[in-house]
Amino acid sequence: MSTENGNGMRVKMALRLFCFALVLVLVGSIGASLVQTSFGKVSVTDFKIPTGEGKWLTGTVFRPDSASEENKCPAVITCHGYLNNSEMQDINAIELSKRGIAVIAFDAYYHGGSSEAALPMMEDVQAEGIGMVPMVEYASTALDYVDTDRIGVLGHSMGGMAVWCTMMYYGGQYYQALEDASGEDSDGGTEITEAEFMEAEKLNKVQAGLPTRFIQFSTPEIFQTIHANVGINYARYDEGASALVNGNGDLSGDCPESLAAINSIMDEKEQVTSAEIGKYYGAVEDKTMRVLYNPSDIHPGLHFSKASASYTVDFFEKSFGMKNTIPSDKQTWFLKEMFNLIGMIGALMAIIPMAVLLLQVPVFAGLRG
Repeated sequence: MSTENGNGMRVKMALRLFCFALVLVLVGSIGASLVQTSFGKVSVTDFKIPTGEGKWLTGTVFRPDSASEENKCPAVITCHGYLNNSEMQDINAIELSKRGIAVIAFDAYYHGGSSEAALPMMEDVQAEGIGMVPMVEYASTALDYVDTDRIGVLGHSMGGMAVWCTMMYYGGQYYQALEDASGEDSDGGTEITEAEFMEAEKLNKVQAGLPTRFIQFSTPEIFQTIHANVGINYARYDEGASALVNGNGDLSGDCPESLAAINSIMDEKEQVTSAEIGKYYGAVEDKTMRVLYNPSDIHPGLHFSKASASYTVDFFEKSFGMKNTIPSDKQTWFLKEMFNLIGMIGALMAIIPMAVLLLQVPVFAGLRG
C-alpha cells in the first residue's frame, strides 16, 4: 500500500471519528440544555451585577416562564461551597425552578466570575454572607416577578455559613426595629403599634433558610438573632462531624445542635429533650418552623444526593405554602449530569482525529513527521 493511500485511509477514519465525536458533543449539549430549562419551561440567564465599592457578582437566574409581574413567584438564593462555583448548585436550581420557584445561583466573592470583596474572605462571610446579602437585595428590588414575602436562602458548606450569616443579618434588623419601636420616643411609645411591627417585618427580607453544614451556628444565642423558618441539612457521615458536641453527624436524639434549633421556638415548659429527623416543629406563618434533615451521605456527596434534593424541595415548598404538584422524589437533575458526561466523552474523542485532520491543512503540514 502506498504512503498516499495509507494517509488517505487515516484521514477518512479520522473524519468519521470526528463526526461521531461531534454528534456526541451536540447530543450532550442539547440534552443538558433541555433538562436545565425543564424542556423550555424555565428561562436560564447569566448575570453580572455591580454591588458597590467596585465589586460585582456573577451567576445564573432560573426563572419559571409562568412568573411575571402579575403572577409573582417565590425565589431562592443559593450559594456553593468553598472553591466551587454556582454551577455546583444545578441540582437544586433545576428541581426548584421546575416547580415554580425562581432560583438565583451566584458565584460568591473570590469565586467563579465574581470579584473580590473589600474585606478578607471570612470577614466578608459574616458581613455580607460572601455576596448573599446583596443577592437578596437584588431579588427583592430588581426582579419584578419575585414575591418579596417569599424569599429563601440556601447554601452548601461555605454557602451554608453564608445562609446563617444572612439570616442573622436580616433577623438583626428585625429585632432592632422592634427594640426601637418599644422606646418611649417611638410612635406608639413603649407599646409596639401594628404599623411599627409591619415596618420591622419589611426589614426582614428572608422568610426561610436551609444551610448545609456549619450546624455549629445552631446555638440559643444565634437563634435569638434569627426570625425565619429554618431547616438544617447535615450529612450523617460528614467528614467534619467530629467538631459537633457529640462528636458525630447524627442529628437525632440528644444532639445539642438539633435541640438548640427546636427549643429556640419553645416555651420553657415545652422544651424537648430528643430531636426527631424530618419532623416539622413550629409554624410557617410565624416564621418559627424548624426541621432537621440527616441524609446518609458524606459532605461532598450532597452535591449529587437525591435525598438532599428532595429535602430541599420539601422545605421550601412548605416554607412558601406551595402545593406539591410534582413529588419531591421525581427528579431530573441527574439527566443533565449524564448528558454532560456524553458531551465530555465526545470532546475527548475529538482530540486525536481533529489533530489528524488539521495536519492535512497546508499551514500545519510541516508538523507531520
